Amino acid sequence: MPDVHLEVVNQGGSAPAGPGDAGWAVETALDVQYAHAVAPEAKILVVEANSASLGDLSAAVDYARHRPEVSVISLSWGTAEFPQELSFDRFLTTPAGHRGLTFVAASGDGGAGTLWPSASPNVLSVGGTALALTASGGYGAEVGWAGSGGGLSVFEREPAFQQVVQSSGLRSTPDVAYDAAPETGFRVYRGGWQTVGGTSAGAPQWAGLVALAEEKRAARGLGPLNQAQSLVYGLPASDFHDVTLGYSGYFAGPGYDLVTGRGSPVADRVINDLSRPITPHLGGTFGGRFVFVGGLPYRVAGTTA
Repeated sequence: MPDVHLEVVNQGGSAPAGPGDAGWAVETALDVQYAHAVAPEAKILVVEANSASLGDLSAAVDYARHRPEVSVISLSWGTAEFPQELSFDRFLTTPAGHRGLTFVAASGDGGAGTLWPSASPNVLSVGGTALALTASGGYGAEVGWAGSGGGLSVFEREPAFQQVVQSSGLRSTPDVAYDAAPETGFRVYRGGWQTVGGTSAGAPQWAGLVALAEEKRAARGLGPLNQAQSLVYGLPASDFHDVTLGYSGYFAGPGYDLVTGRGSPVADRVINDLSRPITPHLGGTFGGRFVFVGGLPYRVAGTTA
């Protein structure tokens, strides 16, 4: 693999000071190493918040979204939903005059239940599965992971693009899924090898898929994606592994569910279809560059690491 193109700044855009936080460093290592594995040529910007407070994390997101070259922002942290989250959703939007942005967030590792920012309709929410490979290393079988966060939001209203899969009136999560179970997790190097799981492994890798689609769109003379979560509901069913077994407090089942969303990606198909002209799905019937903000896998805002 090529060397990683990496830049690290604090939430104000300056060089980080101090030794950093050991717990969040594991998250950062996971995010960078597996985004690099999915999209080896992508430039990666790590924005380190000054603390795990929601104010500092939001300031870091705000810095990231205003960097002109940014196209994908990956968030592997969350907090319990709160009434004021609707006002914080503004940090998860594309600034005026900026190229279109996609925000990708881990749905959480505590099983059924919703967290912010995953619950925001402004993000692509990534749930978790447990993936088994064949003896030759190919795709074998997949079930919904017991720790996969998901459910109906307490405060966020149902976005139009979800009307094809549910009609609760509330935003539901996740939108999609990725391998997350620690026993089928990912080897991460940070002073030594360790195996790491969680939905925060899926968020940066889904961000990688979006970045690869952005690259292909640019080669085709198409504009950047903007809020790819509104587009995944318009992708064909063949773009996903439909995960129909598993329990997180909710049961996985055929089609969309509150454990795995639409399912895990058939990566080449997702990339190819996102790199073509797509209209956001606004109801009816189915017919770059990375930024990591925050950061042990799936960190909780408002706490110490």
